[in-house]
Amino acid sequence: MSGGQTLLAIGGLILLMNITMSINRSQINSLTDTFDHQLTLDAVNYGQSVIEVILYSVREYSELEALYENYSDVTNPNNRLSYEASFGDTLYATIGLSEETILINNVYGRRVSVFVYTYENNEYSLLVEYIASVNSIW
Repeated sequence: MSGGQTLLAIGGLILLMNITMSINRSQINSLTDTFDHQLTLDAVNYGQSVIEVILYSVREYSELEALYENYSDVTNPNNRLSYEASFGDTLYATIGLSEETILINNVYGRRVSVFVYTYENNEYSLLVEYIASVNSIW
């Protein structure tokens, strides 16, 4: 084999390795994106579940503060809700209650905020926020 053919073969191998690495990199990026999207979907579903439980509690409107006021600090394990999501990630939810105020059509109630976080790189990141209004039906 002459020197030109050897360089051509080496160039072909380098090109093949480059293409293979690009394909592998795109597959890894795709898999990472899939995990991130699944975590976001889990956070949306979890937040919706928490807000539905709170809205169901409208029957205990007078006890709303006693039931949910203590879930307001994401950094304190005793003051947050937690849920194990797909792929072993843990989601954390906090609940914020506003003071009783006039909402719509002169109906008194409270705004409820549900925040869903994930814990990555030693910090909490907000993924989802739900805001709803709860009023007394009595």
